[in-house]
Amino acid sequence: MAAGVLTRWWRRVMTRLGLAPILCDTCRYDHPSACRNRERPNATECGEYVKR
Repeated sequence: MAAGVLTRWWRRVMTRLGLAPILCDTCRYDHPSACRNRERPNATECGEYVKR
């Protein structure tokens, strides 16, 4: 299993258990005009996430 696939799988497991971290809190794009993710500000998965 590739590392990226394992990471996505693990994040899905953590989300279902209610233990996944909120990505928006540490994302460089955490601003309404910079982020178009419909789950913002409580996204646990994001393809455009960039750590601050």
